[in-house]
Amino acid sequence: MENNLRYNGICNRLGIYVFYDKDGIVDDYVVYFLNDLKTVVTDLIVVVNGSLEGSSEEKLRAITNEVIIRENVGYEMKAYEHIFLRYLSKERLHKYTEIVMCNNSFYGPFQKCSTLFKNMEDVTADYWGMGITEWGYFNVVPSFFVVYRSKIIQSDFFISYFEENESMEIADFYDVVAAYEYGICGRLQAEGYKYAGYLSYDLRFILELTDVYVCDLGVPILKRKSFTTASAPRVHRMFEYIEKNNAQLAKMIKQNAEREFGKNWMDGSRDCDNLNYYRTIIRPETIIDFLKKNAEIYIYGAGICAKKIYMAYKPYIDNFKGFIVSRRTSGERLWGNIIYSINELPQNISIVVAVSSNNAVEVHKILDGKEYNCLYINI
Repeated sequence: MENNLRYNGICNRLGIYVFYDKDGIVDDYVVYFLNDLKTVVTDLIVVVNGSLEGSSEEKLRAITNEVIIRENVGYEMKAYEHIFLRYLSKERLHKYTEIVMCNNSFYGPFQKCSTLFKNMEDVTADYWGMGITEWGYFNVVPSFFVVYRSKIIQSDFFISYFEENESMEIADFYDVVAAYEYGICGRLQAEGYKYAGYLSYDLRFILELTDVYVCDLGVPILKRKSFTTASAPRVHRMFEYIEKNNAQLAKMIKQNAEREFGKNWMDGSRDCDNLNYYRTIIRPETIIDFLKKNAEIYIYGAGICAKKIYMAYKPYIDNFKGFIVSRRTSGERLWGNIIYSINELPQNISIVVAVSSNNAVEVHKILDGKEYNCLYINI
């Protein structure tokens, strides 16, 4: 199979690991993961956003001689951009049959990397991750661990994508989610590339239901942010499970968690679950059909919801006119696009309404009864 790797001596896989720590400290869980990742990659590049403290740089250079320390600007998106546009030559890039792109936002793996890749050998897909996040309006492969195969690499997809978005300003984490995670997946899906998940489960609640995913469903990683998003009972159950099955890794997790979240990290989370069960009834094919039927498109909203839709479905928009908000001074811009106030636009325009459920009621009141051509996402 053209897109699949096999353990027959011809594997040539590159690992790119983006690291950031507010204190510049490389804890043992990072070393644990990188040493395991090294068993399945030919080359490993570690990109550090920011600075490293004390012996931390020595820890990384003991694992790989390709450690790149850059200014902490643009989160992981600009780190990857640096690698593809300023570090890797096209000739070197074309040598690889797979690229693993991941970061230090998780602990693990609870299975060996060799097992993960062995289990995915015969899966027909151009790229895969730990699972798929299914929001209804769009399915995304979470960017904390993604493997891209030969077809994507040889097409120079990443060079093209990062060149196209090089001038895009990344102001916060939510910009990264929209511009990088949703942007990459949107473009790949529009170009016909096929995705897969290591596990078939919807990962929407991996941060809140961490014990279910790790203990019951076998997800081989633990998102670090779970300690601030999951309920205390779930955190306790999850950690007891890890201690029982991998005491060495449990010790590393505890070390990092205490430094990151304080000595009482396990009891610092909420007492009960706080889940958002909402998933839109609008399907991707409905959105694509609307975009293809309407030559000029506006998006109502300028927050994370609107940004996700814009980046995910940008390949299908022939003439994007700008973003719309309810009340704002005309002339502001988002990623180079004009932000309009709804009051200054005519009614016979086509609008994708991409606002949070909290703001949906207000926007519905503004648009209802008018002659706007609207598709409501209500994410």
